[in-house]
Amino acid sequence: MAERQLDVLEERIEQLENLVFGSANKDSMYPKDEIPQQQCIDSLAAVQSKIHSSVTGKKRVAKAYDKIPYLEKYLDSSYTDQLTLPEASKIEIILAEENFIRDQAKKLEEIENLSKFISSEHLKSVPAQTEKLQQLFQIQIKQQDQTALISEETEKLLSDYNKIITLIWKQFLQWNETLCKVEMSQSKK
Repeated sequence: MAERQLDVLEERIEQLENLVFGSANKDSMYPKDEIPQQQCIDSLAAVQSKIHSSVTGKKRVAKAYDKIPYLEKYLDSSYTDQLTLPEASKIEIILAEENFIRDQAKKLEEIENLSKFISSEHLKSVPAQTEKLQQLFQIQIKQQDQTALISEETEKLLSDYNKIITLIWKQFLQWNETLCKVEMSQSKK
């Protein structure tokens, strides 16, 4: 029994070393020049022998060790659920949540049906197209600025055109009046 416990202890130490050191060489972490005063395994073996010597001959401790599997069983949450909820209660809970479960099932079916669209080549290529899209946005902004400038220039040109046409129209009116006056004066003669 002591050998089995020692093997279990060595396995646990090896697991702990793997957790602490990972894939690194654990011996590289210790100073090689110094000789350790006491090896870890020796310390643990000494502790194990002290525990074993203190436990031998004591029936209650042996019984407690024998009851450890039962204790683990009782601490398991699935076992406590079996004890606390009878099957009828579980069925009632499921029936009470029937609508919610059906809604969730429908949503999962929708997700499954739409997953082919999510995994389509078009959506997979979106990250590659974002740079091109950014370039297009920049080109569009430049073109909008240019359009605004052209609109302002066009508006100014139209305003100038209207002013010139108005001036020409007024000039023609004056000429028309002058011509009419000359013609009237000619006709009176």
